Amino acid sequence: MSEPDEQAYLEPLRVRLNELEHEIQKHVKALGNLRGERTRLARGLAALDPRWGAEQRRMRKQKPGSTARRADGSYAIAEERVETVAAYIESHLTNGSFAASDIPLDEVGMSKATRSQALRVLHERGVLLLDRIGKTGGAKIYRTVPKQ
Repeated sequence: MSEPDEQAYLEPLRVRLNELEHEIQKHVKALGNLRGERTRLARGLAALDPRWGAEQRRMRKQKPGSTARRADGSYAIAEERVETVAAYIESHLTNGSFAASDIPLDEVGMSKATRSQALRVLHERGVLLLDRIGKTGGAKIYRTVPKQ
């Protein structure tokens, strides 16, 4: 192919690339406008409903999975983590008492803190009973609620 033939094939690609760049810039501008509107609405709502504003500020400061509680009093932990721990308990720890350390971290795939949070949530839901507090170190010893 000669040079003019190659340019003929490349020109539509260049035109389309420029069109896409223009379209992207248009959407970036629209996104900026939407974010500005969202900010104005959030500020207005926070002024009219101080509890909502306080909750939004608290949730922004709080890291996901932290030990802080949400406004409804529940622990900030992903539901799938709680379900993972519940499934492990149901399949491995149905007889007798157990502590958090009896649930292997590598089998449930989470940190010690998350595992303990999940146990607290299950206790709050009535799935687990707090059997006793350990004498050395104060570990919480749980047992499952008997099924009726």
